[in-house]
Amino acid sequence: MAVREIEFRKRKLAAVFARAKLLRGPGDPSEQQADDARDLCVLLSGFVERSVAEIVLAYAQDKTAAPLRSFLEASLRRLTNVDKERLLAVVGSLDAGWRGELEQFVVDERQAALNSIAGLRNDIAHGGGASISLRQVERYWVALQEVIDKLEEILMPARKPKGTR
Repeated sequence: MAVREIEFRKRKLAAVFARAKLLRGPGDPSEQQADDARDLCVLLSGFVERSVAEIVLAYAQDKTAAPLRSFLEASLRRLTNVDKERLLAVVGSLDAGWRGELEQFVVDERQAALNSIAGLRNDIAHGGGASISLRQVERYWVALQEVIDKLEEILMPARKPKGTR
């Protein structure tokens, strides 16, 4: 179930990126393109939040009793602003080894993408003047997909073969 929902969200976001590029052109530095980039930051933040929640819940589905799953669902509904530290805290609360594996993976571009998208989302949501290009958001999108794929690989290794998106 989690894989299907995540793939659905990936396709929706890929379509949003395609429309933004089609309407504005690759080198267009217009205000509309800047607005599209800010909107995409918020959507990407939501993608990360929902994907993390879905993967954790899918992992727990057959392993925990209904009351514990209910507690997890309630806790994960409140999961917002997922930067590297918050992601590691969630994963580390399940298994310290998984946290270590993810911590080694979420470095450089992946860490920058997670932390930047969370920070930009907060700035945008609170009326700040966040400035980011559509090209940079696209780079973050690639890195965020890698992080979500890795999380899925760690928590549900039998369901998702390595190297698939």
